[in-house]
Amino acid sequence: MRDMGYGVKCYQSSCLYVVKVHLAFTGEEERMKQHLLSAAALLLMSYAGWASDLDYLKDQVFKYLRLEGPTLAQRASQWKCTPSSDFICIAKGCTLPTEVVPGMVSVHLDFRKKTYTRCGDQGCDTYDRMIFSDSGSFTNVSLPYKGVFLKPANDGSEYVEIVTLLTNVYLKFGSCKPIR
Repeated sequence: MRDMGYGVKCYQSSCLYVVKVHLAFTGEEERMKQHLLSAAALLLMSYAGWASDLDYLKDQVFKYLRLEGPTLAQRASQWKCTPSSDFICIAKGCTLPTEVVPGMVSVHLDFRKKTYTRCGDQGCDTYDRMIFSDSGSFTNVSLPYKGVFLKPANDGSEYVEIVTLLTNVYLKFGSCKPIR
């Protein structure tokens, strides 16, 4: 049996990872989290043979664990989401992504008032009765009977908005920032 470090032990082609759970966190919580994530990344890499992608996988694991904390609504009551690219899809296919002109389009979420405001070059439209729910590392936001769905990461680092008009689908990708 080889000790791979970070709690990963390998025998021939199989690896075992033993996790010790501590209920009381100390000032070393961040260091413990880094070791746990490093071990998880090493385990996945050794299993799949992706040794060259270790840093990428570790970054992804860190990212999603960071997002598992407070939801978007718990972090701030108001957010502004700005797209960086968009697609338009019709029955025959989707357009290539286009760069969005900064400031031309945005979505404002108000979790206290439960309003969803879409702003564009023609002004803003505000919709009441926004529905939102937690979904792991993300928050689902929708407008009943409007064909609108937005799914931001809980830290606002990324989102996708899906808007339907007739049978056309408009997709926007970007990030959200809290409004203070």
